[in-house]
Formats: sequence, C-alpha cells, structure tokens
Amino acid sequence: MDDELLRRDMERIAAQKNERMPTPMSFSGSAAVFAVLVKQSDDVALYVANVGDCRGVLCQDGDAIDLTIDHKANNPSEKARVSGGFVHNGRLDGILAVSRAFGDFAHKSGGHLIATPEVTWHTVSAADEFLLLASDGLFDVLSSQQAVNFIRRKLRNHGDVQLAAQELVLKAQEYVSHDNISAIVVCFNQVAS
Repeated sequence: MDDELLRRDMERIAAQKNERMPTPMSFSGSAAVFAVLVKQSDDVALYVANVGDCRGVLCQDGDAIDLTIDHKANNPSEKARVSGGFVHNGRLDGILAVSRAFGDFAHKSGGHLIATPEVTWHTVSAADEFLLLASDGLFDVLSSQQAVNFIRRKLRNHGDVQLAAQELVLKAQEYVSHDNISAIVVCFNQVAS
C-alpha cells in the first residue's frame, strides 16, 4: 500500500462522479476523510487521506495529533497553491471556504479547486489510543485536543466507542456549530481507567 495509490483512487472516483453529475448539482460539493489500516510484516500502518476540511486526529498517550491538514482557502500553503485564483475573506474565488473538494465542478474549470487528497501515514504503536475522523462542523467549535479529551473521558466512563462519537457530536451541537457534524472513533487500545 502506498499513498500514491490512495491519491489516484480518490482522483479516479472524483472524475467518475464528475462525468455523472447533472448540471444543477455542479455547485454542490463535499469534503472527505478516510483511513485505512494495513498490516505490514510486524507493524500496522495507518493511512489517512483527506480532501477539504474534514480532519483525522490521532490520540497518542492523551495528546491530539492532527494527521491531516485542513484544505481551507485561508491556509497559507493552500493559498499559495491556488494558481490564477484568489482568496477573499478566507474564501476561494470569494465563494468557497475549502480549497479542495469532491464535486463543486463549476468551480474546478480554472484549476483553483481540486480533489487531490493529501495522504499521511503513521505506524501504529502501543501509545496510540484511537483515531477520530470528523467533519469541520465539529472542529469549528472544538479544538482537536478538546475533542480527544472529551472522547477519552467518555471511554473511561462507559467504554462504548460508538456512544462516545455520538456524544461528541451532541457536545459540538451544544456550541451551536453552523455546519454539519459527523464523527467516527476507531479504538486501537482501550483507554485505561
């Protein structure tokens, strides 16, 4: 498994969707984050890929480690990548908050908006407790560390990974996030009491 293979597959999927997208939907888009665990001899490799502002966060000994970079138009590296376009008020071409997305085909003709994922990998260790994959609605109101702390506390209380993810979404909704909120938690090791 290599990161280039994941990148090509995501780009192929985006191209297929582009061909089948009806014109009225050409202004709709989506961000995505996903993870793949691969057994490699004695190790397990974690590959995380994202397009847009969804995020993958690893909890390692209680510390939040961002495994992805938010592809937002106001991110300096993304702002530099946008050739021929412009960023105004943190928005690509003054319209989109993200600089990478699936869909939004009407904005891709100039090459400013792309669907090329960024792929990172990490060798899973005994210090790795869990992986959080979540949409930007969560991170608009909670930092990665706050989300990790919340999940750890819930796992200590009841040990239910799915319930912890649901409770995290509800917590973000309490803060009145104005975006969609979704979260998945994948446990590597149960958090000690």
